[in-house]
Amino acid sequence: MSVSRFILPSNAVDGDLAVLARIGAAFAPHAGEPASMAIVLDAGHVRAGPSLIETTKQLVGPFTAPASNPRIDRVVVNAATGVVSVLPGTPAASPVPPAIPASFIPVAQVLLVPGTLAITDEMIVDERDFSVSGTGVGSLLNVRRFAASGTYTPTPGTTSVIVDALGGGGGGGGCAATSSGQMSAGGGGGAGSYGRGRFTSDFSGVTVTVAAGVAASASGGAGAAGNTSSFGSLLIAPGGAAGTVGDAVSTPAITWGSNASTPPTGNNIAGGSGEGGGLGLALHPTSAAGGRGGATLFGAGSSGSLNGNTGSGNSSLPYGSGGGGACNLANMPARSGGAGAAGLVIVYEFA
Repeated sequence: MSVSRFILPSNAVDGDLAVLARIGAAFAPHAGEPASMAIVLDAGHVRAGPSLIETTKQLVGPFTAPASNPRIDRVVVNAATGVVSVLPGTPAASPVPPAIPASFIPVAQVLLVPGTLAITDEMIVDERDFSVSGTGVGSLLNVRRFAASGTYTPTPGTTSVIVDALGGGGGGGGCAATSSGQMSAGGGGGAGSYGRGRFTSDFSGVTVTVAAGVAASASGGAGAAGNTSSFGSLLIAPGGAAGTVGDAVSTPAITWGSNASTPPTGNNIAGGSGEGGGLGLALHPTSAAGGRGGATLFGAGSSGSLNGNTGSGNSSLPYGSGGGGACNLANMPARSGGAGAAGLVIVYEFA
């Protein structure tokens, strides 16, 4: 359209109205002529990032009359694409309109009663609110945290996602039974690997696997390796390595904790292997310490037991961290290593 100046008062009434109509008439809802089971939306526009999307006058519908109770349907416009959608309400004695999805512009409510044959202006509520218009491509819509496995269904309007995946922590190593003059100390379990990736396609409906924590080791046994977290096949974060069992010794000895975890795959932004578990230290029949579990960005791994005070290794709490190793002084029974913590998947949804 050609540009007109808005001057008030002015004799150039047509020019003034043209300027006002550009904003005031955008997506204006009203009944058709003649009235039918569809409504009319006037021409409108939305900003999608650096682009302006113009839409022409359009017919929306057809709507269907409810069988018994009244129903309120809602008409919305995708703020990133300009595409119009109808959200059907639920029939009820006192109906309410459906919720407005994130990054959608509410345009109109349409009240439908049993036996409706044509929609008139009196049945339409103009509720245009362009405060969300211009969020555009790249705007953050929602953050989804998965603490348990499931299927990912994107929030409407999602065009890309950034995903964080953290594998589960490995279990700490147990320690052997000791006799007089002996001691034993297990190594700490490793932390799960971490990866961050951005994906612009093939993410809808993928299976999200969140690593379950691993249980404490058997008494006198090695820890268990941590489980893998994944976002379909797009991003995979292996779990932490298992802590090593501590043997009974009568001279000072060091028990290896665990190696760093296998690196993630699909991490096209950032990521790396999880930290290995700490060393178990069997120093004297009256002095020993289990290895500390590997740490993650969510916190430190569990400390190992000290001087047989707790005997068994401590279980880890922060996401993806490793369990602590057990330790024994002289004349103690076999102990179990601490449990490794569960992993995590976080999805950041963008328009």
